[in-house]
Amino acid sequence: MTKITERAMLVALNISQWSARKYDKRASEDVAKLHGADAEMMNFTKHLVDKSALRNITLIARAAREHHLFNTLPWSDSGFRMLPGANYFDYVEAQQAYRSKFDRAVADFTNVYKDCVAEARERLKGLFSMTDYPLPEEVANKFGIDCVFAPLPDGDDFRVSLGAEEERRIREEIEERARAAEVEAMRDLWTRVHAAVARMSKNLNSYGTDPVTGRITHPFRDSMVDSLRKLVETLPKLNVAGDSNLEAMRQRLVQDLCPHDPQDLRDDDILRKAVAQEADVILHAMADYVGVSDDEEVT
Repeated sequence: MTKITERAMLVALNISQWSARKYDKRASEDVAKLHGADAEMMNFTKHLVDKSALRNITLIARAAREHHLFNTLPWSDSGFRMLPGANYFDYVEAQQAYRSKFDRAVADFTNVYKDCVAEARERLKGLFSMTDYPLPEEVANKFGIDCVFAPLPDGDDFRVSLGAEEERRIREEIEERARAAEVEAMRDLWTRVHAAVARMSKNLNSYGTDPVTGRITHPFRDSMVDSLRKLVETLPKLNVAGDSNLEAMRQRLVQDLCPHDPQDLRDDDILRKAVAQEADVILHAMADYVGVSDDEEVT
């Protein structure tokens, strides 16, 4: 099998946003004086514009981050994550769409920026300070979204001359890190699958009707099934190690848990109990892959 460096790359998603918040030292001191408190214990922060003005930008940025995390695998704490080559084009296409939406939302905000500042002047009154605000021609530069790609470190590409023994040691460290990252990536995928099935098990086993009021107890959303379907659809592109056990489990989920309509699961007690039982059996089968003991409670 080819090395992981030939099957994946690194990607970092960088998103910058103007916080539109500002610490006000004078207001903090005034509040402390009013209450006879220590000014160093105060932290008065003001919103510079109405939060609704930035809501669309915030929602798009959040969606882009969620997509990034869902479609990549753990690598390190440096901000980079592993992107399997099989998922590259889908990932890039989606992130380009998010960037286009983000840029349009930023343009919409900059078009009304002066109005937002004028409104803030009226609402903040004596707490307003023009020095807190970027110039209109500069505010767009406070926002940005970009993907940075890099190759996975490969011991074969290490060419610095340090002496044969030291070069060998560093190459081995690089290769070991790649192997460890592959193991961690697969553990992450198994954990995602386990969490999705555990959620289904808990929801289906808890769902019911109050015998006195007739009200539904512990209702669940359609996303319980939709999220699982999305995960099993994406798994083949994330299975960077070609784990046959994970693929077999994916096929089992496709066959046994994904076909059922959420409303049918609510309406049909027999179906719901049968699917809940199957989810429990699958959880038991996954225990060794995620380090969960049989007697651990599903949360």
